[in-house]
Amino acid sequence: MMIKEILHLVKTGKLSIEEATELIKEKATLEINGHTLFDVFREHRTGINEVVFGYSKSFTQLKEIIQSIPPSTSQLLITKVPRNTGEKLQTFIDNSKFDYHVKTSHDLSTWLISREPIQASNSSRAKNKVLVLAAGTSDQPILEETTLALEYFKVPYQSFIDVGIAGIHRLENPLKELKTGTYFLLIVIAGMEGALPSILASLTTLPIIGVPTSTGYGIGGKGIAALLSMLQSCSPGITLVNIDGGFQAAAFAKKMYNTITQIQPSE
Repeated sequence: MMIKEILHLVKTGKLSIEEATELIKEKATLEINGHTLFDVFREHRTGINEVVFGYSKSFTQLKEIIQSIPPSTSQLLITKVPRNTGEKLQTFIDNSKFDYHVKTSHDLSTWLISREPIQASNSSRAKNKVLVLAAGTSDQPILEETTLALEYFKVPYQSFIDVGIAGIHRLENPLKELKTGTYFLLIVIAGMEGALPSILASLTTLPIIGVPTSTGYGIGGKGIAALLSMLQSCSPGITLVNIDGGFQAAAFAKKMYNTITQIQPSE
């Protein structure tokens, strides 16, 4: 039962305020085998759905979370799943009797699990979209974490990969796409020296979220050079998230999208 349903029962006199208060407290979290308290009403409080951080969770814990998805929650997003755990999850899903619809990143680190068929949100006809760009093919896992999170949040987007500054002419198609005037934000993902957000900030009026990735080596490896470069950008209009923070960028985009669509609903 969702908060709106509970409030409707109060409005129609079928529940007292005291009964509704207790029901909301009871339904606010779902305890899963003593290791997880699933925050059922997080979207109502914050505009951001509950998301499961999979990095330090065992396969058994993640399996139990998936099996315990509450009826009021149609989809579940899991991020930062280690490769060996992802392979076990893939086997579990393939052999499961549950009727799941699943999309994953190619490296099995990000999982979008749904009770209903997953509707892609990268429609070319949508208004108020996010343009997601990844500098290199090596940044693909973070690109996919970002776009799967946007799908989970139901934020329309379009994405391009391998458009980094080593071949600057590859930006031609993304820049043409921007001219359609249907975008409100860019998420720009880059490793190595992390220069792509700075270049794009000099070519567009739109705000940019930079996502430094751990693609790199040597003294500036593991995303440090990209992070510092984005922080030191001389092109105004850039903010950024932590290294490999595709989900964090998508969550910020979701809050912006919520605000924009309240003012001017998308079609």
